[in-house]
Amino acid sequence: KLATEVQTVAKRLERAEKLITGLAGEKIRWQQQVEALAISMINVVGDVLISSAVVAFLGVFTGHYRDSIVERWVQALADRKVPRS
Repeated sequence: KLATEVQTVAKRLERAEKLITGLAGEKIRWQQQVEALAISMINVVGDVLISSAVVAFLGVFTGHYRDSIVERWVQALADRKVPRS
């Protein structure tokens, strides 16, 4: 009976080690994801501003005109140091 318990505990320890190793990799992945999301959150204001302006104001205009207006808006954001992607 003692030998069986020793084997059971050994198997549990092996599985626990695999789990801990796997979770360590997940920690790194989560840290990278948090960093990427932090950068995205910084840029969200400018990105949403440009996106919503395009949808609200430029739908009926030609592609060339839309491109030139968006370039002006992007430059205006840059002049005012509004972050964007």
